[in-house]
Amino acid sequence: MADSQKADFQKLADQFTKFLLRTSPVTASYVGVHDYDEELASYTPAAIKAKVQKLAAFRSQFKALTRRKQEPDDAVDLELALGHIETETLLATKHPLHALLPDLYLNEILFGVYALISRNFADERTRALSATRRLVQAESMLQQAQKNLKNVPQVFVESGMHTCIGAIAFLKDAVPEFARDVRGSLKDALLEANQEAIAVLDGFGRYLQDKLLPTAKDNFSIGAPLYNQLLKIHHHLDYSHGDLLRIARKTIKDTEEALAKTAAQLSKGQSWKQLVEKLKKEHPTTQGLLGAYKKEMLAARAFIKENELITIPEGETLEVVPTPAFARPLIPYVTYISPAPLDAEQKGLFWVTVPFGLPQKEAAERLKGHSKWRIPTMALHEGYPGRHLQSVRANRSGRLLRHLVSTSVFSEGWAFYCEEMMAAAGCQSHPKERLLQLRDTLFRAYRVVIDVGLHTKTIKFSAAVNLLVEQVGVGAANAEAEVRRYCQMPTQPMSYLIGHMEIKKLLADYKRKKGGNFLLRQFHDDLLAHGTIPLSMIRQLMGL
Repeated sequence: MADSQKADFQKLADQFTKFLLRTSPVTASYVGVHDYDEELASYTPAAIKAKVQKLAAFRSQFKALTRRKQEPDDAVDLELALGHIETETLLATKHPLHALLPDLYLNEILFGVYALISRNFADERTRALSATRRLVQAESMLQQAQKNLKNVPQVFVESGMHTCIGAIAFLKDAVPEFARDVRGSLKDALLEANQEAIAVLDGFGRYLQDKLLPTAKDNFSIGAPLYNQLLKIHHHLDYSHGDLLRIARKTIKDTEEALAKTAAQLSKGQSWKQLVEKLKKEHPTTQGLLGAYKKEMLAARAFIKENELITIPEGETLEVVPTPAFARPLIPYVTYISPAPLDAEQKGLFWVTVPFGLPQKEAAERLKGHSKWRIPTMALHEGYPGRHLQSVRANRSGRLLRHLVSTSVFSEGWAFYCEEMMAAAGCQSHPKERLLQLRDTLFRAYRVVIDVGLHTKTIKFSAAVNLLVEQVGVGAANAEAEVRRYCQMPTQPMSYLIGHMEIKKLLADYKRKKGGNFLLRQFHDDLLAHGTIPLSMIRQLMGL
C-alpha cells in the first residue's frame, strides 16, 4: 500500500477518534485523555442531530477507503469504525437511549466525577477543579433528561431510581473524602457544587417515581430484527438469535449432565442443587473475606507464571479492596475496575462487597455468595488471568480507537474461558470447585436464553427472574437485579457463553496451524495482543 494511502487512513482514523472523545468526554476521561475533563456529554436535540449527521459523513469517508487495500491492522480498524458508526446510527433511530434510559444521564454525572477523583493522573487541585465544573452541570443535564425522556419502560425507570440512590450515596461519601486534600476556596466550591448536585439528583429521583413511573410501559424489548443486527454490526458475529438459543440449550443439557455426574462424586443422596446450597454455607467470615480473595488472587497469578500460561506484563498491579459504599447496592458480590489505557499507572481494582454493618442474619445471607469453593473461580475470572490481565494487555495497544470501540464478547468470553482453561491446567481440581464452576456455566447459558427471550418478546420479566431462581439457584433479589441489567443491555448477557465458544474455536484452529510447534502461552499472548475487539477481527490478525 502506498504511503499516501496509509496516511489518508490514519488521518481519518485520528479525526474519528477525536470526534468520539469530544462527544463522549466521560469516556475520554476513563481512557486517560484529559482534554475534556471539565465537560459532560450534550443530549440536546441539536447535539444529537449533529452527531448523527457527523457519523454519516464519517461513514461515507470510511466507505471510500474500503475500495483500497489496507494493511491488516488498518483494515481491522476500518471495519471497527464502520461497525461502530452503523451501531450508533441504528440505535439512534430504532432504540434511542436518550429518550428511554434515565441511567444514561445519571451515569454521565456519577462516572464523570468518579473518573476524576478515583485516579491519580494529576494533582488534587486540577482534578478538583474539573470535578467541580462537572458537578455544576448536573442540573442542566437532568433538566435535559426530563425534556428528552418519552415513553420510558417501567424497568428503566425503576433502574434509574436505584441508580439515583447510589449516585447520591457516592456524592455524599466519596466527594467530601476526596475534598479533604483540597485547599482554599476551591474546596468550598467543590463541596458547594456537590451539595447542589445531591439536591438535583434527589429531585430527579422524585421525578422518576412521581411522574414517570405511574405512566411507564412494558416496552423495553428491542425486537428480533434489531437484536440480530447488533450481533452482526456491533459484535461482528455470524449468528442469529435462533442460533444463540440452539447453542444455549445444548450447553444447558450438557452442563446439567456434568453437574449430575459431579454431584454423584460428592454425594449419592443429594442433587447438585442441594449440594450447591450446602457449599454456599462454607464461606469466610466478614473479617476474613478480603484476605480470602487476596490469597486466591496471588495463588492464581503465581500459577500462571509457574506454568507459563500467559505473559504477565511488567508494571501491572491489582488491589483487592472493599466495594465503596455508594456501589454496594448495585454490586452484590465482586466486580473489577480497570485502569485507564493511557495512564502510566496500570493498577486495577477488585471490589469485594463485604457485608459490614448489616444485621447478622442478612450478613450471613450475603456471605453465601462468597463460598470458599467459588472464591478461586471469581478471583481468576476477574483478576488473573481473567478481566484484569486481559485489560492491561489491551491497554498496551497503541491504537486509541480500540480503547473506544470494543465488544463484551471478547472481554467476558475471555474471563469465562479462563475458568475452564485454568481448571484443565490443574488450578481448580477439587470436585466442589468444579461443581460451582459448572453451576456458573449453567448461569451463563441461561443468560443467553433470557437475553434473547427478553428482546424478542418471548419471555416476560417475571418469567426471566423465575428461570434464574428455579433453574440456576440465584437468590430472588439478585435474579431481579440481573434481569434489570439484561433489559438495558441487549446482547451483552450472551457475551460470556458465545465469547467462550468463539475463543475455543480460535484455539482449535491455532493448534491445527501450529502443529508440533503449538504453545498455549503463545496462543494466549497472540490472542490478547490486539485489544478488546471482535473475535472475528482477531482471527484475521492471527492469520486464522
